Amino acid sequence: MYAIKCNLIDRKYVLKSLGEYNLWNLGLKGFLLPDGTLKPTESWLCCLNQSPGIYVIEGILNPVSHSDRYQIIVANQQLENKKGYKLIFLDTHIEMGEDLAPILPIKEIPLPRGESLKKLLEKYQKNTNSWYTACLGLSKGEVLELLPKAKNPQEILSYKAQKLQSKGLSLPSEPDVPDVAGLDLLKKDLQTIADLFSPTALAVGLRPPKGVMALGLPGTGKSLTCKLAAKYTGALLISLDWTQLYGSTVAETLDNLDYVLKFVDLFGNVILTIDEFEKAIAGALTEGGVTTKLTGKLLNWLQDHTTPVLLFVTINHLQLLPPEMFRRFEYVWFFDNELHNGAMYEIFNLHLSQRFSCWQSNIFTDYEWFDLFTQYRGYTAAEIGTAIKRLHTILYEKLLSASVNLVEELNNYPVRYPQKFHRQLIEVQQEVKASISIPLLAKQLEIIRMNRHFTRPVLGEDTSRFSSYRPQENHSYV
Repeated sequence: MYAIKCNLIDRKYVLKSLGEYNLWNLGLKGFLLPDGTLKPTESWLCCLNQSPGIYVIEGILNPVSHSDRYQIIVANQQLENKKGYKLIFLDTHIEMGEDLAPILPIKEIPLPRGESLKKLLEKYQKNTNSWYTACLGLSKGEVLELLPKAKNPQEILSYKAQKLQSKGLSLPSEPDVPDVAGLDLLKKDLQTIADLFSPTALAVGLRPPKGVMALGLPGTGKSLTCKLAAKYTGALLISLDWTQLYGSTVAETLDNLDYVLKFVDLFGNVILTIDEFEKAIAGALTEGGVTTKLTGKLLNWLQDHTTPVLLFVTINHLQLLPPEMFRRFEYVWFFDNELHNGAMYEIFNLHLSQRFSCWQSNIFTDYEWFDLFTQYRGYTAAEIGTAIKRLHTILYEKLLSASVNLVEELNNYPVRYPQKFHRQLIEVQQEVKASISIPLLAKQLEIIRMNRHFTRPVLGEDTSRFSSYRPQENHSYV
């Protein structure tokens, strides 16, 4: 006696593999015999009064009722004295409690991969890399249903994309900027992690970290770091929307997460990211319920999985995160709003060169640079980027009506009018408020700073020429 958990699309293939069987479900109100006749019964348990054979009981385990719970216990006892009977319980999702687990083990159908998937593809003469990639992550039933109808791999990829989206999975867009400017210690950590993804590391018994955490206010570079980590490591970046996991029952919800984890485990080097993780698990370790079970399942996987999958979570509200959660993650970074002059210099140059192709860092004097650092003190890298983007838009609108070569004039504007451009950078700063100017966010940042001893810094000492620079004169522009 055992249970099989499978999707509806896999049902007919599972039943076919059993050979001759007698089927009972709530729709039949009796047993459908191998010859196609229906034999009415008061209960599925009556099968033990019939002839020996395979009896499939479908649809009673999600969740199992009190009545069926005791009937399963009785069936287990009666089977000890009966020979030739096999009871198989079939359901899409299974929620039966821990007490039944010893007497009703659950068998799950693994997702086809490797040789098993190649054999399915060979059946339809589609055993190529593109078809293999398209079908990887789908169940056997899905593959067998889709392959005969699909004209090309893209059709299956479209189906898979819709399925993954319904489970909360998506592929994030490319990063807006090519690097995390100024964060030298973070870059060293990312390079170390990238080295641990290499086959050489595996050969000497090393492996990449299982989990990393990024703390900080929005705009400090946490999500960008996640994207760049994928770029550094060459890993596939997959984003998980935790709220999309919740189904109509506890079992369905847990199965959704189970599918997600099995899916990412198939693809080799993967970074699985969850934004604002603290909101997803808030209260999970104290309130109980489905969120507790979801969190427990994820943390168990985080500890036990052996595949090269890195869980990358971002945290905005540290107070919502249980302190014990820190030990689950091998890297915990703190992205502070306090950027030293050297870091701000790199950030400004990164964003200015993206917006103005003729930009040169020596356009501004050291005094002018220091003036910018002072005005933008406390701003995040994203907020500095937003201010530069805003100025870029303002200049575009002004030049749009002028009789000039717009692209050339805009790209050369900082070179031709350096002092004016500097003054405009100061002025536009008033339109972009720093997050720490909002009392609630400032308090939130202070809470994280109070716990920074748990974390790794992302920013080292300022070794730039601006580290000890102090202006010697009051400079003004006419």
